[in-house]
Amino acid sequence: MRFLVPALLALSSTTALAALPDTLTFYSPNPTGTQTVACRTLAKLYDEKYGTTSTVAFKPGVAGVLAMKEMLADKKFAMLCSGISESVINTSVYPGYEEDHKQLTMVSVVALSPTVFSTSASSKFSSLPEMLKAGKLITVGYHSSSLQFVAKAALAGAPVIWIPFKAGADGVPSLVDGSLDLYVDGGALSALIAAGKLKSLGHINGPAATAGPDISKQYPAAAKLQIITAISTSTKNKPADIEEMNKRIVPLTKHPEFIAAMDKVSNTPVQMSVVESNSVIEHFRKEFYK
Repeated sequence: MRFLVPALLALSSTTALAALPDTLTFYSPNPTGTQTVACRTLAKLYDEKYGTTSTVAFKPGVAGVLAMKEMLADKKFAMLCSGISESVINTSVYPGYEEDHKQLTMVSVVALSPTVFSTSASSKFSSLPEMLKAGKLITVGYHSSSLQFVAKAALAGAPVIWIPFKAGADGVPSLVDGSLDLYVDGGALSALIAAGKLKSLGHINGPAATAGPDISKQYPAAAKLQIITAISTSTKNKPADIEEMNKRIVPLTKHPEFIAAMDKVSNTPVQMSVVESNSVIEHFRKEFYK
């Protein structure tokens, strides 16, 4: 009888996890964002390990709401390249989608992101505090509600005009020619900063190697708001399948290729369970609705 136990366990596992498809879709609102870099890399590593076929589908607009709706409408087990915006802030910023947002749940937080303030390479300012000290009206671009939320905490009291973009890359031309003073992002513009095409006026949180000075201590209220790179899915999926997907993804975040990809966008890979990942969302939600 003991020889049959492994076979029975394997059969039971296969049956319980039948909802995990051989073709996976990761939905993303931003073709050039940090979350997409994470999803692309994880999809590649996932396919290599499990012999599946994964794609990253883009649905820009409404700060991730449209991509979320596409993911929720997918009849297969699908995932959303997500973060704090999709799971917390968009519920308030974009009313009318409350029932959709209730269906979101974390698969895993895969990395911690900085909040980076980028400007033109020719800017006369060397740090965000220096720019704010000048007292001029500042135009600030953003594509993520969560990043805007953190930036607002740092820029509180400063004269600011907020300019929304569908994706970080859309704001780059305006940054380069100086018509846009700042852009706030989660590290996706790091390569352009390293290439000298843009300049970082500082970052809040993130690894020490993140471009620009670490200004977290100057803006403690903003520093308490940790931005994440994550993968979420629908609560309509079986809890056992969500747990299994987490167990498959977490080891991939330790892979050298994922670590290297996150390093390029100044993100720090992390390994979190489903419970831990959802706890991060709940903590931010409490901070947001204080």
